[in-house]
Amino acid sequence: MHNSSLRNSIRAAIITHQAWKDRLQMAIETGQMADTVSDMSSDNKCPFGNWLYSPKIPADIKAGKPYQVIRRLHAEFHTCVGDIAKLAMSGDQATAQQMMITDFANQSDKLQRALKKWDQELLSTPV
Repeated sequence: MHNSSLRNSIRAAIITHQAWKDRLQMAIETGQMADTVSDMSSDNKCPFGNWLYSPKIPADIKAGKPYQVIRRLHAEFHTCVGDIAKLAMSGDQATAQQMMITDFANQSDKLQRALKKWDQELLSTPV
């Protein structure tokens, strides 16, 4: 797998994971969501998660620290998303909103920074 392909997947993940903020905010406001809480909590149900666990990524990359960090942060991000969605679906908008400000903001920021760092590392790595 070439660096450009990896970088494209990473950049797509940055964009799609930023969109979770709007999706969760809508769930908090309406108490409804298209996806199940179980699917939102799972780190292998979103397109990036599918890719992250796929055989498309070579074993040497999966063994590397950047991949391992992203995989852990991605799982933590989706656990947080699921927790907020569960609260929103149960009608506890106040707690869900507070988690958006604290937990989600923190998890999202960590994942975004790690993805951007991995992207930059791949940019400087020869093909």
